[in-house]
Amino acid sequence: MKKWIVLCACLCAVVAGAEEGRGPRWEIDLGAGTALAVTSAYATAGVAASYKPRTLGIGVGAKGWLGLPRTDIYTAAFARLDIWWFYLNAGVALPLKGPREEPGYVYTTPVAGPYLCVGIARGFIRMGPGKLGLDLGAEAFFTSIGVEPGEDVGSAVGAGIGAVILSLFGAVKVHAGLLYELRL
Repeated sequence: MKKWIVLCACLCAVVAGAEEGRGPRWEIDLGAGTALAVTSAYATAGVAASYKPRTLGIGVGAKGWLGLPRTDIYTAAFARLDIWWFYLNAGVALPLKGPREEPGYVYTTPVAGPYLCVGIARGFIRMGPGKLGLDLGAEAFFTSIGVEPGEDVGSAVGAGIGAVILSLFGAVKVHAGLLYELRL
């Protein structure tokens, strides 16, 4: 285990020194896009600020989701780790508004939960003081799930088990969007 830690530390040191000509800088990413899950789709918007002395960077950010079919709204605050074009976000997701309920369905809405995201973000086209680019990745946080309860005990138990399975699969989302990257 110690060998892996030493190897990772050495690799990070090599990566951090790979771009010698570039000085320390702040990078601000503004993004908008979509996130797709098994259970629904979302329109997204977010902002993140990172301090990047070289190739490695750390920062903070916030992101919001609007459920397209049911208009549920979520937000997340996170810490960010950048390595070249790749990033890892970890924080807390909160529901701001539950879904528009349909008759005959029971909805489970999480109170708060973990948020995790991995992805790649890169600006390609110079526009004004920044670059326009793409943001692609996968994220996970719990959202509202609607199930149709049965009239007998067996159906109710099946609906409960189905809600748990849908919650797990619905937590993982694939996202894609446009990014505007500012370097200060």
